[in-house]
Amino acid sequence: PELESNVSPRAFVAIDLESRDFEVDGRKLAAADRLVERRPEAKGKLWFRRIGSPVTHHFSGRVSQTEERL
Repeated sequence: PELESNVSPRAFVAIDLESRDFEVDGRKLAAADRLVERRPEAKGKLWFRRIGSPVTHHFSGRVSQTEERL
């Protein structure tokens, strides 16, 4: 979707896959709730993106080896 320039960077966009209608909010669930309230048929058919990021979420951690390899 095309967004207005005053949209907060890093906000979430919830998109209804069928109608292409969308909602924007800093909180992912708030955007989804408003969209489903307006379009109940969209429940379970939403796609999320984060403005200004190629991914919606990322995971990080540390990998460590606990056993010595032979």
